[in-house]
Amino acid sequence: MIQQSPYDIVLMDMQMSVMDGVTATIEIRKLPQYDHIPIVAMTANAMQADKGSCLAAGMVDFVSKPIDPDELWRALLAWVKPQHASAAISAKSSVVNDANASIPTNIAGLNTKLGLKRGLGKSSLYLSMLRKFVTGQKDFAANIETALNAQNWETAELLAHTLKSVAANIGASELQEEADKIETACREKQARSSVDDLLAILTPLLNVIINGLEAQSPTVETTQATQVDEELLKTVSQQLVRLLGEGDSEAAELLEENSALLKTAYSKHYRAIESGVRDFDFEPALEALEQAMNTSA
Repeated sequence: MIQQSPYDIVLMDMQMSVMDGVTATIEIRKLPQYDHIPIVAMTANAMQADKGSCLAAGMVDFVSKPIDPDELWRALLAWVKPQHASAAISAKSSVVNDANASIPTNIAGLNTKLGLKRGLGKSSLYLSMLRKFVTGQKDFAANIETALNAQNWETAELLAHTLKSVAANIGASELQEEADKIETACREKQARSSVDDLLAILTPLLNVIINGLEAQSPTVETTQATQVDEELLKTVSQQLVRLLGEGDSEAAELLEENSALLKTAYSKHYRAIESGVRDFDFEPALEALEQAMNTSA
C-alpha cells in the first residue's frame, strides 16, 4: 500500500501483493515530478540488507513493523514540515490512554505497556486486541500440528506468521521471536523434529499468556446475532473504505465500534478484514472489504 499524506510524503508498505515496495519505489523515482517526495518504507524485515535495498531504490527512511507510534512520528517529523509549528506536537500528544481500567497485569511474557503503546494508547482498542488474541490463538498448537502432520507447510507457515504478528501487536515480544523461528523453519521445510523442538519452547509461552488473559478477562468476546441495518451498513462500509484507502488508523476504531454489524453482514470476509486492520496491513483489509461489499450488493 502506498499512503500519501497531505504533507507530501509516501509511506510505502513493502509487502504489497502486485508490486513490492522496492520495485514500486524504483518506478516512482523514474517520474521527475516525484523526485522531491520522501518515500519511507514500512517493513517487517529490519535486516541491514533489506534496509540497504530500500535506500538503494530511492527511499529515505524505514519504519519497522509492528508499527511503533513513536518511531512512525520520528520518521514523519524527520521528512515533513508541518504547516503549523504546533501541528506535530498536538498530533503526537493526541495518542494517549483513553481509560485506565481492566488492563491485565503481571502476565509473564506480556508487556502491556508496549502493547498499549502499539494500540495507539487506547485501552478499548488494546483490550479488544487481547480478547481477539485469545480467541484467535488458543488453538494454535493443535492447528499447526494438524498442518504439519499433513505436510501442509504453507498453512503451518501462515499460522506461525499470524501468531508472530499478533504477538508483536499485543506486546508479547518473546512469543513473537519464537513464532518467527517457527515461521522460518516452516518456510525452509526443516526437519519435523526441529520444528517440534521449537514448538516445545513456544507452546508453554503461549499457554501462560492465554491462561493469564482468560483468568483476568473471563468475559471473552462472543458473537451476537445482529439485525443488519442496510443504511447503516452502507455508511459504515463507505467510511471504512475511505479510512483504509488513506491508511488511517481510525479504521481500527470504526471496525471495533461496528464489529457486530460487519461480522453479521460480511461473515465470509470479516476475518480477513479484521486481521488486516488489526495488523495495520490495510491493503488486504480493503480488498476483503470491497469483495464483501460486492458480494452482498
